[in-house]
Amino acid sequence: MNNQSYTRRINERVRRRRRRAAVLTVFFIVILLLALLSVFLVLHFTGRLGDGDDSSVTTEPPTQTQAPAESGEPAGSETTAAPETTAPPAETTAPPVTYTTLTLTRADMAKGDLILVSADYPYVFPATEGHLTLTYGNKSKGYQLGSAQDKLDTRVLAAFNTAADAFLAETGETGLILVQNGAYRSYAAQEDLYNRRVAKEGEEAAAKYVALPGNSEHHTGLAMDLSVYTDGKMYGLDELETYQWVPKNFPRYGFVLRYPASKVAITGIAYEPWHFRYVGIPHAVYMTNNNLCLEEYINTLRAYQADGTHLFVESDGITYEIWYVPLTDGEVTYALVPDGVPYSISGNNRDGFVVTLTLGRQ
Repeated sequence: MNNQSYTRRINERVRRRRRRAAVLTVFFIVILLLALLSVFLVLHFTGRLGDGDDSSVTTEPPTQTQAPAESGEPAGSETTAAPETTAPPAETTAPPVTYTTLTLTRADMAKGDLILVSADYPYVFPATEGHLTLTYGNKSKGYQLGSAQDKLDTRVLAAFNTAADAFLAETGETGLILVQNGAYRSYAAQEDLYNRRVAKEGEEAAAKYVALPGNSEHHTGLAMDLSVYTDGKMYGLDELETYQWVPKNFPRYGFVLRYPASKVAITGIAYEPWHFRYVGIPHAVYMTNNNLCLEEYINTLRAYQADGTHLFVESDGITYEIWYVPLTDGEVTYALVPDGVPYSISGNNRDGFVVTLTLGRQ
């Protein structure tokens, strides 16, 4: 074999080896690319690789933000999620409501803010006047006095002071006056007033404005006569526009205009724009909003008894619950009131009692 043939054979072998090496290289590159693609797809579909996230993947459990614990843990602190086996919090139940039983007698029926005193229902005078307070020296700046001798029920005087001060603050008017002999009257004082009115106008005319002795609301200390004294003259509340604030707003403080013009046939008393009666806040608000006189309101309450529907009244954000307890037979009846809830009980001087709960702001 000559040198030229040998050289060609060697070159051919080298070329075959180079082709094999190139093919193997391409094969391994393809295998590697496929392996990398497989890893990428696995990581992508199992959520281990975030979009555009170059950070390393960890196997630690995620953390979550929980609400502050009762121990005072600050809001927003990160805590490890509780295991699924954690028991749920135990259910709590409200403590049972307990009641006090009150014994109410026929004598109690003649006491309270809602007693009806009229020609048909005389007032039962108490043994003493300890419930009364002299207005002089105990009044507020919101009104004047026609007499230094007039008295009111102590609680009524406090409510009147508050109402009159509110009137003064809102209007700036100082002419409101509690007229002479316009508050509490004894039997003798009422008798004297009635006799003088009869002598002047006759019995029929007198009866339209002056109650018989023993049948006047002024015996209770819950009633008062108001007028306006300004520039040396007396005026009726209904004669001056500013003073219409009184009948419109006094119910918020527990007072009603007792003898409206539209109720003469029911009350038996002519229209008296000066005569106000304390009945308590929820009752005054309900009576005024529903255009009821006291006689009508007492009848209305008979539909709201302890074992049935109760009346709910809201005033200035405070809710009151009201119901009626009849004195049907005998001398005694009973009322249940929930413990821990402020309440008052008033007789109606006719056939039963009115229970009033102050439920508070809702």
